[in-house]
Order: sequence, then C-alpha cells, then structure tokens
Amino acid sequence: MLEKKLASAHVPEEEQINQLKDLESKETEYMRLKRHKICVDDFELLTIIGRGAFGEVEIYTTILDTTFFFFVYLDV
Repeated sequence: MLEKKLASAHVPEEEQINQLKDLESKETEYMRLKRHKICVDDFELLTIIGRGAFGEVEIYTTILDTTFFFFVYLDV
C-alpha cells in the first residue's frame, strides 16, 4: 500500500527505496522497544518531592524517553 502511494506521488525510485528502508528501521526499533520488559534500571531518580509519616514520593524519568513517573514508597 505504501509503495502504491509513493509511486502515485511521483517520487523517484531511489527516494522510495530510501523511505522504505527508513520506515523498516523505525518499525524494527519500535518492535524491539515494545518487547522490552520494564525493570528498575530503566528509571532515573530526578528528585524526592515529599516525605511524610507513611513514606516518601519520588519523581523518576525513563532512560529511553522523557516520560515522568511518580513513585510512592510506603514505610510498612
């Protein structure tokens, strides 16, 4: 389907091949990241935003992108 769209858009064949290779590499990277299981090593502590009687709240970011996570650690 993508090949048909590229052909109908009058894109040169060399450019079509380059675009398809680029998309294939992006798809491969996406599938690799999707299979990756999350573990502790994937997060980096940014700061502790609060401490209380029952525990603390910390902000983490993922190493792969800039997604933020708030973790609450409870003292049991």
